[in-house]
Amino acid sequence: MSAKKKNPLKDINAFLAHQEQASQIAVPNPVANHDEYLEQKPSQVAKVVRPEKVKITEEVTLQSAIKLLQQLMQKNPSSARESLSEVVIKTVEQLEDRSPADTMLINTLLYLNNQDDWKAAVEAYWAKR
Repeated sequence: MSAKKKNPLKDINAFLAHQEQASQIAVPNPVANHDEYLEQKPSQVAKVVRPEKVKITEEVTLQSAIKLLQQLMQKNPSSARESLSEVVIKTVEQLEDRSPADTMLINTLLYLNNQDDWKAAVEAYWAKR
């Protein structure tokens, strides 16, 4: 087997060409003062998408709540009863001092929404609590 002859002049020439290219790359000057760096304007700014804010246009009253529930039911009439039941259950859950009547209300709504297997629905709900 014949070994390929190396030419050291070509290697040195390639090395020097690489060094010349490296010296032409502009390196930013380091900032001497931290405050100077903070005062510089950014060269790129990331796009930030702001989430939409929920605006309450009117005072929350019983009438406005009824109006919102009616709109909800018009959008999805097939699950209107389930949606209303969920609203009532979530509202009763937020009460600080629940009474036995509140428990009965939740159980009644669970029964109405799950008449085929209401016992399992009631047991599953209270098991999560």
